[in-house]
Amino acid sequence: MKAKEIILSLLLVLTVVGCTAAGEPTASPVPSAVPTATPRPPTPTPLPDSALETAVNRVAGVTVRYPSDWHLLITSHKTLITPSEEVAQREDLGAGPFFLIVSGPPDEMEELGFPGATLSERLNHLQESLADAPGYLILKPPYEETIGGKTFRLAQISLLLRPDRPPYHLILLVYCDDALALTGLVGAPEEAWATYGPIFRQMIETMVLSKPQPVVEKEQGTLAMDESRAATLEGGVIDVWTFDNPGNTLVNVDLQPRDGLLDPYLVVRDEEGNVVAANDDRSASGRGAGIDGLWLARPGRYRFEVHAKSGMGDYDLTLTSAKEEALQRHIAYGESISDTLRGNGERHLWSFEGRAGDQITITMNGEKIDAYLELYAPDGELLLRDDDSGGGTDARIALTLPQDGTYYILAYAVDPMAGGLYDLSLTLR
Repeated sequence: MKAKEIILSLLLVLTVVGCTAAGEPTASPVPSAVPTATPRPPTPTPLPDSALETAVNRVAGVTVRYPSDWHLLITSHKTLITPSEEVAQREDLGAGPFFLIVSGPPDEMEELGFPGATLSERLNHLQESLADAPGYLILKPPYEETIGGKTFRLAQISLLLRPDRPPYHLILLVYCDDALALTGLVGAPEEAWATYGPIFRQMIETMVLSKPQPVVEKEQGTLAMDESRAATLEGGVIDVWTFDNPGNTLVNVDLQPRDGLLDPYLVVRDEEGNVVAANDDRSASGRGAGIDGLWLARPGRYRFEVHAKSGMGDYDLTLTSAKEEALQRHIAYGESISDTLRGNGERHLWSFEGRAGDQITITMNGEKIDAYLELYAPDGELLLRDDDSGGGTDARIALTLPQDGTYYILAYAVDPMAGGLYDLSLTLR
């Protein structure tokens, strides 16, 4: 993705720079209306040190001081600071003043669309990628400046972020060395630049750069069945909860933020570190995550990882048993049964009795869902999984059973938010 696409998509309320351990972040809806008023009363400048807080993004290699009454959002590559709640909630840079830094190891930054071996190359690429944006105007040509003992290259431009809003005054800044590459975009409406420009200048002068550090894992403790645990997710941190699974356990897991600025996602791993399941947005609100009908087949210690797609703050993680519901779903040879997935990450677990040497075929199809099947042996071993072998978006599994006992079929949609009617059939060949 090019720098222009990254920055302009942020202006259009898309989260494009974030953790991707379990999948790509999803777009947030564009607000139907954008406030035209300045988001907060002017702040006196320069600000005393007592009015500033320190933002530390270890993963991105950036530390910066900022006004204590402003909003802070941190992800693995991004540091966003703003006085506007609209900007913070929607990451809509066209809704108010903002201070955005995207940084990390040079190779990762190049993958994100910020290339260049020198400061001039990086800034030129950024300017060229924005040059055809509406209202582009150079206010101050590129220049170099030493900040915290580091040499940055900067430029100042004017850009029309919204057709119904005044132009924005923007500072572009770049830095690079062998360990860290940084691209910054700092802006406010031109009519408010006299107020916010000095604050941004003060923030830039407080920046301290360091070698990016790996994401930190924080052990939060153990989960028990039918228990809810509360914690605070910090910037640049993955919270890890563990669950000792006796085997063949079906659970519902729900992750809900208490803080409106935290947008978390959930990754579940087995004892060997394999990803069992992951979910980002299980609800229409776009925040919160979870999985209904999560089948933990093999015994062992499972990891429930809480990641931040954006922001940081308090959350609740709840684990409940879904076994009683699962016991109601049985299928036998020769049967074809219809059921409905409700979306929101729901999965259905079906059981059947089989004997060693049985040659079986399982099919799942649905008009509104992309079907996915997993088949587990009586001892919890995953035998096969399938997406589209049934043709189109239908799933199909065919194999010879290895042993006698109760087998389990996990049926769900590739898109966890999708729901709808499906047909499941089991045949003995």
